[in-house]
Amino acid sequence: MEPTVFLCQQCKTRILISASDAEPPLPGPGEVPSALEESFMQLEDTLYGPRGESSPHPPARRMEESFVVLPSGTARGPPAPPAPRVPFHATLRALTNVLEAASAATGVDHPVCTDCAADVHRELDAQTADLQADLAALEVALGRLEGAPPDTPDPAAQDAELAAAGRAVEEGRARLGEAEAAAAAAEAEVAALEAAAADLSAAETAYWHEFNAHQGALAAHVAERDAVAARLQAGSAALGTLRRANVLNDAFRIWFSGPFGTIGGLRLGRTPACPVPWEEVNAAWGAAVALLSILARLAGAQLSAARLLPMGSYPRVADARGTHELYGPVSKLLCPSYDKAQVGFLACLKEYAEWLAARGASPGFSLPWAIEGDRVGSQSIRYMLAKDKNWTKALKYMLVDLKFCLKATVALDNGRAVGAAPPSAQREDPDWSRARG
Repeated sequence: MEPTVFLCQQCKTRILISASDAEPPLPGPGEVPSALEESFMQLEDTLYGPRGESSPHPPARRMEESFVVLPSGTARGPPAPPAPRVPFHATLRALTNVLEAASAATGVDHPVCTDCAADVHRELDAQTADLQADLAALEVALGRLEGAPPDTPDPAAQDAELAAAGRAVEEGRARLGEAEAAAAAAEAEVAALEAAAADLSAAETAYWHEFNAHQGALAAHVAERDAVAARLQAGSAALGTLRRANVLNDAFRIWFSGPFGTIGGLRLGRTPACPVPWEEVNAAWGAAVALLSILARLAGAQLSAARLLPMGSYPRVADARGTHELYGPVSKLLCPSYDKAQVGFLACLKEYAEWLAARGASPGFSLPWAIEGDRVGSQSIRYMLAKDKNWTKALKYMLVDLKFCLKATVALDNGRAVGAAPPSAQREDPDWSRARG
């Protein structure tokens, strides 16, 4: 037999299993009955299962797998001629079955080495001793039980206990019924509370929807109110501006440009350094005549010094001696009609200023440049034989007086009194002192 190597299932030491060369050969065919009788081993039912169950191995192989090849020394009789050797795989399979059977019978995995087998043997001996001690204790207890007198219960006590148990059962059932009724009432109350909570939630949702709608309407109302207030404020401001405004101030804005006084943007006067075209001078005189005529008619004043005839760029002034032309070009050497027209306009301006003061402009109302005959301030308004610079300055002073008359007329029309130097005029003309110069 070829050597077979196994591992100890406890310490994993290699175990070599082989047949001894000194052993005699296997028994011959005539000795098989005696040797076979001693070579079979009884296998546990756990190996193949109880009867009636299907075996994992076919029946034809059970006999082949159930024998163990014994050494030839166990055979009786004279030695026989050598028999054929058993195949190695059959021997290995039989040895494996034996090891599995031993493992199942002892509860210890086989194969094991000598040292491990001794340890297992000692452990099994200890377990056997424990079992024997337990068995002895059980036998003693059994003896005591067998020797004790029998326990005979009292029927009356049993009936009383049974009745008490019945009463306890009835009481338990009653309490159970009460608990079930209370649970049903609680469930009904919970259902009612849930319904009330659902109604409250719906009411809250409706409230918030209504609240949001109200907030939206309120926001829209506030926005509309603010818009109306803004429009009202803007309208009030525009109305105030319109009330304070006067078309005459816009149509006949009197200001200055360098040495020239201007009315409606037209320069009135001429200088050697800047000879203004006569067409512009004529248009400026036409605007001045038209403005004074409108102011007198608007205020209801009747001017007796002269009669103003505004005719665009060809204005005229009429008096008792005739009608005088107030437009050029004219010659410095011979322009009596032109000078008479200028002096007549100056007389009408003075008369209108006196009328304003008499009609309530205020006791202190006066022209910034006094008018005396043909002079405005210290400058003569006559053009004949005059220097252009002085004539231009006189015309500038005349326009300043005309502007004050315009302001006074607007103030009277709005129901306000006007002093000698109205602050509004000062604000509108920040360079008022320059206009004086």
